[in-house]
Amino acid sequence: MSAAPTAACRRCGAAEPRTFTTPVVDCSGRLLVATSVICACGGTTLVGLRPVRAADGQGAQADAPGRLFPFAVY
Repeated sequence: MSAAPTAACRRCGAAEPRTFTTPVVDCSGRLLVATSVICACGGTTLVGLRPVRAADGQGAQADAPGRLFPFAVY
């Protein structure tokens, strides 16, 4: 997924860095999704951190990633 055309890398000024999302667990065991902008030059910026919501609308806990994300979370 590509960032908005107006986004620019803070390090090199490239017009369209890539965005990635990664599941993370905070110290209280809540499952969150971190969104980062990563450029080809190696510059990275964390642009968002939001809670994962389960089907019932509640915040997901760290024991739920196997159901929410089909890949391994370390």
